[in-house]
Amino acid sequence: MAPFTTANDRFMLFDHGRFIEQEPRAPKQVWMNRDRLIYQDHTGALRMLQDGRTVMLEQGSGSTPLCSDHEVAWLSGGALKVAREDGAYVVAPEVGVFTVQDSLVAFHDLQASALQVWWRGRTITVAEVEQGSAAPQWSIGANTLTFYDRSRSRVSLFHRGEVKVLFDSTDIGLVAMGSDIVAYWDDGPGEFRVFDHGRTEDLEPFRPRSFKAADGVVGYVSNGGSFKGYRNGSAFTLLDHTPTEYWVQDSVLLFVDNGFLMTEEGGRAEVVERYVPEQWDVRDASIFYLDLDRGIHRWRHGQRTRIAEGMATKRFERWGNVVLWRGDDGVLRCWWKGKRYEY
Repeated sequence: MAPFTTANDRFMLFDHGRFIEQEPRAPKQVWMNRDRLIYQDHTGALRMLQDGRTVMLEQGSGSTPLCSDHEVAWLSGGALKVAREDGAYVVAPEVGVFTVQDSLVAFHDLQASALQVWWRGRTITVAEVEQGSAAPQWSIGANTLTFYDRSRSRVSLFHRGEVKVLFDSTDIGLVAMGSDIVAYWDDGPGEFRVFDHGRTEDLEPFRPRSFKAADGVVGYVSNGGSFKGYRNGSAFTLLDHTPTEYWVQDSVLLFVDNGFLMTEEGGRAEVVERYVPEQWDVRDASIFYLDLDRGIHRWRHGQRTRIAEGMATKRFERWGNVVLWRGDDGVLRCWWKGKRYEY
């Protein structure tokens, strides 16, 4: 599915090749969540569309939900709620701060005085939090979470339903979170390491200048300034110098060097374009971007696909695996599974 609003403010959907009116008035906000569409209607009520059925989640104007590909959560009063198939479900009655990332909802349970995780339909305690102390601080990835316990100088890791000590005897907790992967600087022995699907690999004996992680991949600038990466148990060098910028998103390592937009494929640097596109987006190992002629392309594993010819496209939107855009003729166009549709 992909939502859009018409010129006369009707709320429409592109849904598996069809155009359907969802509501006669434009929504305030819209989020995609797997095969579900979450939106605040014009009154501020929170609704969910799934399998052609619309379910009320929260009546009235409530707090703005946080959404990922697999979860959606929001506060109603002080209660933390998540969306289930039949409606809203209360996870905890009194919650402070919370975050949502992929399949995880992490939150400070004020009633239980604990840092909790909602994962696959159950609540798991990551750490106890003393009453009256400051709110706990954590870092969260797609299915990983780390928590730095200052009192014990210890960093704990939640991964696939289990909590373990990632490293201890540390004064700092420098981590980068991803899916089944965590990059971190262990300042006890002085080692840059990666936790990868349950095993630990040593990467560098010196603290890197920066590092980022995503779905099974790590990108980092070494202490000496080289740009390196890690994937599938192997480390590799992409540049012998520091890139202008770099990002690690989904399973893609993307960076800018010498004015080129580049990516990594098989441990090697590849040029996506010899310029930096005005707009790009990453999804499912694919890079979608706007070219210099205002056309839209997809780069995936070294293969470039033209989605749209240059049509004075100002911007495009990506909803899941659907791309939406309007040309200078005002027609709304959709690209889905290699086919184009017009409204």
